[in-house]
Formats: sequence, structure tokens, C-alpha cells
Amino acid sequence: MSLETSSISFQEDFVTWTDLAVEEQVINIQRAVSESLPVSINYQNFQQSTTAKQIANQLIGLMQRYELSPGTVRMTLPGRFTVIKKVMVDQSIPKENYKELALFELENSLEEPQENFHVYMPEFASDNADYRELLVVAIRKSVLEFFNEISETAKLNVQIIAPSCFTIDELYRKIYTGMEGQTLILGWQRRGYDVIISDKNNFINYMFRPYNTNFDSIEQLDEGELLSSFDVLLEELKHPPVLQKPLYDIQSVLFYGFHFKNQWLDLIKAQVPMPVRIFNAENGSNYQIVNRSQDISDDQIFQMIESVSNIF
Repeated sequence: MSLETSSISFQEDFVTWTDLAVEEQVINIQRAVSESLPVSINYQNFQQSTTAKQIANQLIGLMQRYELSPGTVRMTLPGRFTVIKKVMVDQSIPKENYKELALFELENSLEEPQENFHVYMPEFASDNADYRELLVVAIRKSVLEFFNEISETAKLNVQIIAPSCFTIDELYRKIYTGMEGQTLILGWQRRGYDVIISDKNNFINYMFRPYNTNFDSIEQLDEGELLSSFDVLLEELKHPPVLQKPLYDIQSVLFYGFHFKNQWLDLIKAQVPMPVRIFNAENGSNYQIVNRSQDISDDQIFQMIESVSNIF
């Protein structure tokens, strides 16, 4: 029996809508539509009463023009709208105390009172002999209210709202089951990188990194500046300053995102001594992505990965 859903993915400046179906080990893209947003999604615009309505009206227009269904919808929001904290607990501590400890650690990472956030602990645990690693996530309630207002105004039946860093991490393990070591999954967004680090067993970390210290948009940078920015990021992750040894053991790189250009791939491959590829419709040993939409070509699937990833 197949699973069918619509998935809507937001970034700062655009929205992607995909109609998806999963049958056995195949993810079928039935429709795929992407458009620039009428207004940027950022914390300043969250405060404007008209922003959610403008975006909802755009979604209504998409549904009318492309005959998209609002019946069963999943939604992703940018990972940078969340606070993600890893918490170490001693193996001797009882499980019933985990949540209290995680919330205490999270409190130190928040710039506002914890009651302003929706807090949850995803199913995650990484163990060694001495400690267990837990994951706690906080999303501002105002952010959730913003996306809920979009859903209600557009009359969407939204079942799930999830940070895209977690849905992409899960899709990575569904598709690339044979990958060894840690993988840097890099989303090229308008003002910087969504940096996801994963391996075949677990989500490892997420962070957002601007392309430069001026927080310039990708349109303001030339190809050389962008490639140099990627080099700096990779070096920072592999050989962080001050620390005596790296935090990560990255063995491969995957690119996705609306703003990445295919012609950059060969240039990056020439300067990076590890496997580098685009997150696309490649066959894995478990799942594969099949494009059945006339709206995009197979080599554009990496632009839609955030939306596709929410199928699970």
C-alpha cells in the first residue's frame, strides 16, 4: 500500500511544493513546483500581521494553477529557526531524569525564557561506555504560530511541521545506505549554508553558516567568492581553531538547495580530496527517488530535496 502526501518546504525567499507517493522502496515525485515568496521569511517579518496572509495567498494561487491538493500536507521550516542542543548524561543517571537534565542544559542556550519555546526531544540516543548523548530541540512559539496561521488561512490540512535538517538527515540514511564515515550535507540557501553532519547511524549536528561576515546574499557573490567560502567552511569543520583535534571526521559531501548550480560541482571536486556529489535521484541500496513530474528534470531534484525529505 502506497503513502501519498503533499510536502511544502519554506526557505527565506522561496517555497517548494511536491506531491509525493511512496510504494515499497520507491519515492515518486508526482508534482514539483517552486516559486519565490512575495516577502522574505525572517524574524522581522514574523511581526508583520500581513506576512502570513501574503504567503497563504500565494499557496492558494499555487493550488489553483497547478491543481494541488491541500488534503494531507507536511511542512518543513528552516533549521536555523530552531535551537538544537546535544546533552551528555552519565550512564548511571536514571532515564526518568533525562528530560529534566536536558531542559536545564537547554535553558543556558536560550536568549529568552523557556516558556516562549515549544521544546521536544526527538528519538535519538548515542551511547559510549561512560555517557549517553541526548538531543533537545526548541522552536519559538511565535514561529509555529506564524506557520500555523499560513496553514489555516490557506485551508491546508497540515499534519507535521518539522525542521528540514532532521528530515534531510533521515532521507540521507534511506537513500545512501552504503556511505561510510560522516557525511557533510550542505544546503546552499540565499544567505548561507544549512550545514548538516550525519552518518549511517545518527544525526550528528546542524548549524547555519553565512557565506561571509557581511551576511551577503548569494546573488551578491561571484563564483570565486562562493568556492572560497566553501573551502573556509570545510577547513573549519575538519580543523577547527583552538581545538587540538577535529570535532568531525567528514568522509564525503552532498549538496542540495535551490541556489546551488550544477556547474560548480566539477570545480569543487577538483579541490576537495573526498567524494563530492549532488543529493539527487541516485539509486541507493534501500530507497530510490523517481521523478514522474513534468515540472522538473531529474538533474533538478536536488533543488527539491527539502520538500521530498518530509515523506517519512
